[in-house]
Amino acid sequence: MKELGVYTERSHLEVAQIALSQVDYLLCLGEECATMVDVFQREGKPVEHFLDLEGIKRRVYELAEQGDVVLLKGSNSKRLWQILEN
Repeated sequence: MKELGVYTERSHLEVAQIALSQVDYLLCLGEECATMVDVFQREGKPVEHFLDLEGIKRRVYELAEQGDVVLLKGSNSKRLWQILEN
Protein backbone atom coordinates (compact mmCIF):
# COMPACT_ATOMS: atom_id res chain seq x y z
CA MET A 1 0.00 0.00 0.00
CA LYS A 2 3.07 2.17 -0.04
CA GLU A 3 2.13 3.12 -3.58
CA LEU A 4 -1.08 4.78 -2.36
CA GLY A 5 0.75 7.93 -1.33
CA VAL A 6 -1.42 10.21 0.81
CA TYR A 7 -3.93 7.36 1.27
CA THR A 8 -1.39 4.94 2.75
CA GLU A 9 -2.09 5.57 6.44
CA ARG A 10 -5.87 5.64 6.04
CA SER A 11 -5.76 2.42 3.99
CA HIS A 12 -3.67 0.66 6.64
CA LEU A 13 -6.17 1.77 9.27
CA GLU A 14 -9.14 0.44 7.30
CA VAL A 15 -7.45 -2.90 6.61
CA ALA A 16 -6.50 -3.26 10.28
CA GLN A 17 -10.07 -2.61 11.40
CA ILE A 18 -11.40 -5.29 9.07
CA ALA A 19 -8.59 -7.70 9.95
CA LEU A 20 -9.38 -7.53 13.66
CA SER A 21 -12.23 -10.00 13.23
CA GLN A 22 -10.49 -12.13 10.59
CA VAL A 23 -6.85 -12.47 11.65
CA ASP A 24 -5.58 -14.46 14.61
CA TYR A 25 -2.01 -13.13 14.60
CA LEU A 26 -0.61 -10.17 12.67
CA LEU A 27 3.00 -9.79 11.61
CA CYS A 28 3.81 -6.45 9.97
CA LEU A 29 6.86 -5.43 7.99
CA GLY A 30 7.96 -1.83 7.61
CA GLU A 31 7.26 1.51 9.20
CA GLU A 32 4.19 2.09 7.02
CA CYS A 33 2.18 -0.54 8.91
CA ALA A 34 2.62 1.09 12.34
CA THR A 35 -1.05 2.11 12.17
CA MET A 36 -2.08 -1.54 11.89
CA VAL A 37 0.11 -2.46 14.84
CA ASP A 38 -1.49 0.29 16.93
CA VAL A 39 -5.01 -0.94 16.11
CA PHE A 40 -4.18 -4.52 17.06
CA GLN A 41 -2.40 -3.48 20.26
CA ARG A 42 -5.35 -1.32 21.37
CA GLU A 43 -7.68 -4.28 20.89
CA GLY A 44 -5.34 -6.70 22.67
CA LYS A 45 -4.83 -8.82 19.56
CA PRO A 46 -1.47 -10.56 18.93
CA VAL A 47 0.77 -8.46 16.71
CA GLU A 48 4.48 -8.12 16.01
CA HIS A 49 6.22 -5.38 14.06
CA PHE A 50 9.40 -5.98 12.03
CA LEU A 51 11.64 -3.61 10.16
CA ASP A 52 13.67 -6.28 8.35
CA LEU A 53 12.69 -9.12 6.05
CA GLU A 54 14.86 -11.75 7.75
CA GLY A 55 13.23 -11.11 11.11
CA ILE A 56 9.70 -11.53 9.85
CA LYS A 57 10.69 -14.55 7.76
CA ARG A 58 12.14 -16.27 10.81
CA ARG A 59 9.01 -15.51 12.84
CA VAL A 60 6.61 -16.80 10.16
CA TYR A 61 8.39 -20.15 10.22
CA GLU A 62 8.37 -20.22 14.03
CA LEU A 63 4.63 -19.56 14.26
CA ALA A 64 3.09 -21.33 11.27
CA GLU A 65 1.85 -24.85 11.80
CA GLN A 66 0.36 -27.49 9.52
CA GLY A 67 -3.11 -26.34 8.42
CA ASP A 68 -2.57 -22.63 9.14
CA VAL A 69 -3.54 -20.08 6.52
CA VAL A 70 -0.85 -17.44 6.03
CA LEU A 71 -1.55 -14.34 3.97
CA LEU A 72 1.47 -12.40 2.70
CA LYS A 73 0.44 -8.90 1.67
CA GLY A 74 2.69 -5.96 1.05
CA SER A 75 4.19 -3.56 -1.39
CA ASN A 76 6.34 -5.13 -4.05
CA SER A 77 9.22 -3.06 -2.68
CA LYS A 78 9.09 -5.13 0.55
CA ARG A 79 9.97 -8.34 -1.40
CA LEU A 80 7.65 -10.49 0.74
CA TRP A 81 7.86 -13.34 -1.79
CA GLN A 82 11.35 -13.99 -0.38
CA ILE A 83 9.73 -15.31 2.80
CA LEU A 84 8.82 -18.41 0.80
CA GLU A 85 12.33 -18.91 -0.56
CA ASN A 86 14.78 -21.10 1.36
